[in-house]
Amino acid sequence: MTTRRFLSTLAVAALALAAAGCGRSVERQVDAIYAAERDGRLDQRTLEIALRASQPKVRATAAAAIGRSRNEELIPLLAIAAADKDPGVRASAAGALGQLGSAKGVPTLDPLVGDPIALVRRRAIQSLAMLRAPEGATPLFRLLDDPDEDVRRAAIEALSEIGVPEASDAAMAALDDDDQLVRFAALDALARLKDPCSRDLLSGLRDASDPQERGAARRILLDLDPGASCGPAGPPIPPAVAKKLEEAEKARLAAEKAAADAAAREAAAAQAAAQNAAGAPGQAAPTPAPAPNAPAAPAQPAPRNPSPDGAGSAR
Repeated sequence: MTTRRFLSTLAVAALALAAAGCGRSVERQVDAIYAAERDGRLDQRTLEIALRASQPKVRATAAAAIGRSRNEELIPLLAIAAADKDPGVRASAAGALGQLGSAKGVPTLDPLVGDPIALVRRRAIQSLAMLRAPEGATPLFRLLDDPDEDVRRAAIEALSEIGVPEASDAAMAALDDDDQLVRFAALDALARLKDPCSRDLLSGLRDASDPQERGAARRILLDLDPGASCGPAGPPIPPAVAKKLEEAEKARLAAEKAAADAAAREAAAAQAAAQNAAGAPGQAAPTPAPAPNAPAAPAQPAPRNPSPDGAGSAR
């Protein structure tokens, strides 16, 4: 038996005893994983035993060690950790899948993107961004309406890192997000993507109320190629993105209408004030008073009563 195999057998025995509850503390189990990793004896069997340990910290440590191994053949073991009942273990598995750097891990990350715990979702999103696999973009569109603002921001950032054509549409839709940091992430994404189709929307932000958003929009517009035009329609926009774009357009039109109505009211008020100052239109000019010492107008003679035969009666 070689020395390496002997040490590996010892590591397996130690972890097996720990998993069975034979007196080893959690810290010693974790130390055993680190020692096996450092000595190059952390094999699949050792990891399988560690992933069955009773303590979540041991299982999470084993999952993280798989990520550091950069061995994509261990992805099936991470699938076990990804289905763990403990969210910390699932988060560790999500991060390890990104560290492995293989697109083969995307199917395992897909359910983690929809995990009920926001931390797990964020770790899964970050790993998809690291992998930059186009097939990893599909589950990210489901997160544009996520209740957690950090998840929404991470999804926008990941889509821009992956660089699929729909990423620009998602970033434009996120410009209407209620959270300022999500809007900043959307602006950063548009700056990275340099999509000429965003020119009109960014032009509207040049007068935004927030000075940082105004400045970012103006910088992005300066970086856009002035000769580039919005090309032909790309792949269909995901429903979540299309919904946010529609809502953003409705909000923009409503704001424009409100501004136009306010301007019309101000113009009408200004016109009414000007008319009041100059006198109401259509009012008859007052009759001028006679000048003093002016001669009186001669009295007009009263007409005579006509006779029945048409001749005036003489007296």
